Amino acid sequence: MVVAIGALPITDSAIYARLNQHVKIPGVGQDNVVTLWDVLEERVEVGENVVVVDGEAHYRTLAVAEYLVEQGKKVQVVTHFSSPTLFLTYHVDRMYYARRVSERRIKVISMTEVKEISGDTVHTVHAWNPEREKAIEGVDTIVWAAGVKSNEALYWELKGKVKELYRVGDCVAPRPMEHAFFEGEQIGRKL
Repeated sequence: MVVAIGALPITDSAIYARLNQHVKIPGVGQDNVVTLWDVLEERVEVGENVVVVDGEAHYRTLAVAEYLVEQGKKVQVVTHFSSPTLFLTYHVDRMYYARRVSERRIKVISMTEVKEISGDTVHTVHAWNPEREKAIEGVDTIVWAAGVKSNEALYWELKGKVKELYRVGDCVAPRPMEHAFFEGEQIGRKL
Protein backbone atom coordinates (compact mmCIF):
# COMPACT_ATOMS: atom_id res chain seq x y z
CA MET A 1 0.00 0.00 0.00
CA VAL A 2 1.25 3.47 -0.91
CA VAL A 3 -0.09 6.35 1.14
CA ALA A 4 -0.05 9.59 -0.84
CA ILE A 5 -2.70 11.71 0.84
CA GLY A 6 -0.82 15.00 0.83
CA ALA A 7 -0.78 17.76 3.39
CA LEU A 8 -3.07 19.76 5.64
CA PRO A 9 -3.04 23.52 6.26
CA ILE A 10 -1.37 24.80 9.38
CA THR A 11 -3.95 26.88 11.17
CA ASP A 12 -2.40 27.24 14.59
CA SER A 13 0.25 29.63 13.22
CA ALA A 14 3.03 27.55 14.76
CA ILE A 15 5.09 27.73 11.56
CA TYR A 16 4.60 31.46 11.14
CA ALA A 17 7.88 32.98 12.24
CA ARG A 18 7.29 36.54 13.42
CA LEU A 19 10.61 38.29 14.00
CA ASN A 20 12.34 34.94 13.48
CA GLN A 21 10.50 33.32 16.38
CA HIS A 22 7.78 30.69 16.08
CA VAL A 23 4.88 32.35 17.82
CA LYS A 24 1.12 32.05 18.01
CA ILE A 25 -0.41 35.10 16.38
CA PRO A 26 -3.30 36.55 18.40
CA GLY A 27 -6.55 36.55 16.45
CA VAL A 28 -5.87 33.63 14.11
CA GLY A 29 -8.88 31.82 15.59
CA GLN A 30 -11.39 34.52 14.60
CA ASP A 31 -14.32 33.63 12.34
CA ASN A 32 -13.04 35.89 9.54
CA VAL A 33 -9.70 34.02 9.38
CA VAL A 34 -9.91 31.08 6.98
CA THR A 35 -7.41 28.81 5.26
CA LEU A 36 -6.67 28.99 1.58
CA TRP A 37 -8.05 25.45 1.36
CA ASP A 38 -11.38 26.71 2.75
CA VAL A 39 -11.46 29.34 0.00
CA LEU A 40 -10.47 27.10 -2.90
CA GLU A 41 -12.93 24.39 -1.81
CA GLU A 42 -15.63 27.08 -1.46
CA ARG A 43 -16.41 26.14 2.14
CA VAL A 44 -16.54 29.80 3.26
CA GLU A 45 -18.04 33.08 2.19
CA VAL A 46 -15.25 35.56 1.38
CA GLY A 47 -15.79 39.30 1.83
CA GLU A 48 -14.81 42.06 -0.58
CA ASN A 49 -11.59 43.22 1.13
CA VAL A 50 -9.17 40.34 1.61
CA VAL A 51 -5.71 40.00 3.11
CA VAL A 52 -3.84 36.80 2.26
CA VAL A 53 -1.18 36.05 4.87
CA ASP A 54 1.67 34.29 3.07
CA GLY A 55 3.95 32.16 5.17
CA GLU A 56 5.15 29.81 2.46
CA ALA A 57 6.01 31.80 -0.73
CA HIS A 58 4.64 29.07 -2.93
CA TYR A 59 2.07 28.50 -5.69
CA ARG A 60 -0.85 28.07 -3.31
CA THR A 61 -0.72 31.60 -1.94
CA LEU A 62 -0.69 33.25 -5.33
CA ALA A 63 -3.31 30.87 -6.71
CA VAL A 64 -5.80 31.81 -4.00
CA ALA A 65 -5.03 35.54 -4.42
CA GLU A 66 -5.59 35.28 -8.16
CA TYR A 67 -8.76 33.22 -7.66
CA LEU A 68 -10.21 35.91 -5.39
CA VAL A 69 -9.28 38.77 -7.72
CA GLU A 70 -11.06 36.95 -10.55
CA GLN A 71 -14.18 37.09 -8.33
CA GLY A 72 -13.84 40.87 -8.05
CA LYS A 73 -12.31 40.93 -4.57
CA LYS A 74 -9.72 43.51 -3.50
CA VAL A 75 -6.71 41.42 -2.45
CA GLN A 76 -3.52 42.25 -0.57
CA VAL A 77 -0.81 39.67 0.09
CA VAL A 78 1.26 40.16 3.24
CA THR A 79 4.46 38.12 3.18
CA HIS A 80 7.45 38.06 5.48
CA PHE A 81 9.56 36.96 2.51
CA SER A 82 11.11 39.28 -0.05
CA SER A 83 8.55 37.96 -2.55
CA PRO A 84 5.55 35.60 -2.46
CA THR A 85 7.26 33.72 -5.30
CA LEU A 86 10.51 33.11 -3.43
CA PHE A 87 10.24 29.33 -3.16
CA LEU A 88 8.78 28.56 -6.56
CA THR A 89 10.92 25.83 -8.06
CA TYR A 90 11.63 27.35 -11.45
CA HIS A 91 12.80 30.87 -12.22
CA VAL A 92 10.41 31.09 -15.17
CA ASP A 93 7.50 30.40 -12.79
CA ARG A 94 8.58 33.27 -10.56
CA MET A 95 8.61 35.66 -13.52
CA TYR A 96 5.26 34.34 -14.75
CA TYR A 97 3.56 34.81 -11.38
CA ALA A 98 5.15 38.23 -10.82
CA ARG A 99 3.65 39.40 -14.10
CA ARG A 100 0.23 37.92 -13.30
CA VAL A 101 0.18 39.52 -9.85
CA SER A 102 1.03 42.89 -11.40
CA GLU A 103 -1.56 42.57 -14.17
CA ARG A 104 -4.30 41.69 -11.68
CA ARG A 105 -3.31 44.55 -9.38
CA ILE A 106 -2.77 42.33 -6.38
CA LYS A 107 -1.02 44.47 -3.79
CA VAL A 108 1.99 42.68 -2.29
CA ILE A 109 3.39 43.88 1.02
CA SER A 110 6.72 42.10 1.36
CA MET A 111 9.17 41.86 4.26
CA THR A 112 6.18 42.28 6.56
CA GLU A 113 4.93 39.97 9.28
CA VAL A 114 1.56 39.72 10.96
CA LYS A 115 1.74 40.76 14.58
CA GLU A 116 -1.94 40.39 15.47
CA ILE A 117 -5.40 40.15 13.97
CA SER A 118 -8.15 42.00 15.81
CA GLY A 119 -11.59 42.16 14.28
CA ASP A 120 -11.28 43.65 10.81
CA THR A 121 -7.72 44.88 11.35
CA VAL A 122 -4.47 43.11 10.53
CA HIS A 123 -1.60 44.56 12.55
CA THR A 124 1.76 44.13 10.85
CA VAL A 125 5.40 44.82 11.58
CA HIS A 126 8.35 45.10 9.19
CA ALA A 127 10.39 41.88 9.20
CA TRP A 128 13.68 43.65 9.89
CA ASN A 129 12.55 46.75 11.74
CA PRO A 130 10.07 46.06 14.55
CA GLU A 131 9.52 49.79 15.00
CA ARG A 132 7.79 49.98 11.61
CA GLU A 133 4.27 48.86 12.41
CA LYS A 134 1.22 49.27 10.19
CA ALA A 135 -2.46 48.44 10.51
CA ILE A 136 -4.50 47.24 7.54
CA GLU A 137 -8.07 48.16 8.42
CA GLY A 138 -11.46 47.26 6.96
CA VAL A 139 -10.50 43.67 6.15
CA ASP A 140 -13.48 41.37 5.65
CA THR A 141 -11.60 38.09 5.29
CA ILE A 142 -8.07 37.02 6.22
CA VAL A 143 -6.84 33.99 4.29
CA TRP A 144 -4.22 32.15 6.33
CA ALA A 145 -1.65 30.59 4.00
CA ALA A 146 1.14 30.04 6.47
CA GLY A 147 2.22 26.60 5.43
CA VAL A 148 1.17 22.98 5.42
CA LYS A 149 1.99 19.93 7.48
CA SER A 150 2.12 16.28 6.45
CA ASN A 151 -1.17 14.44 6.47
CA GLU A 152 0.35 11.29 7.90
CA ALA A 153 -2.29 9.98 10.33
CA LEU A 154 -3.45 7.21 7.98
CA TYR A 155 0.12 6.04 7.42
CA TRP A 156 0.78 5.68 11.16
CA GLU A 157 -2.61 4.03 11.67
CA LEU A 158 -1.74 1.38 9.07
CA LYS A 159 1.87 0.92 10.19
CA GLY A 160 2.33 -2.68 11.37
CA LYS A 161 -1.09 -3.70 10.00
CA VAL A 162 -0.15 -3.79 6.31
CA LYS A 163 2.52 -6.11 4.93
CA GLU A 164 4.15 -3.51 2.65
CA LEU A 165 3.47 0.12 3.48
CA TYR A 166 5.04 3.19 1.87
CA ARG A 167 4.33 6.90 1.84
CA VAL A 168 5.22 9.52 -0.75
CA GLY A 169 4.94 13.23 -1.42
CA ASP A 170 3.60 15.69 1.11
CA CYS A 171 2.54 12.77 3.29
CA VAL A 172 6.28 12.42 4.05
CA ALA A 173 7.06 16.15 4.16
CA PRO A 174 5.68 19.16 2.28
CA ARG A 175 7.94 19.73 -0.72
CA PRO A 176 7.77 20.48 -4.43
CA MET A 177 5.81 18.08 -6.64
CA GLU A 178 8.92 16.65 -8.27
CA HIS A 179 9.77 14.86 -5.02
CA ALA A 180 6.44 13.01 -5.01
CA PHE A 181 6.96 11.99 -8.64
CA PHE A 182 10.44 10.69 -7.89
CA GLU A 183 9.35 8.82 -4.75
CA GLY A 184 6.35 7.34 -6.56
CA GLU A 185 8.57 6.14 -9.40
CA GLN A 186 11.07 4.59 -6.97
CA ILE A 187 8.33 2.70 -5.13
CA GLY A 188 6.70 1.66 -8.41
CA ARG A 189 9.96 0.16 -9.62
CA LYS A 190 10.48 -1.57 -6.29
CA LEU A 191 7.05 -3.18 -6.38
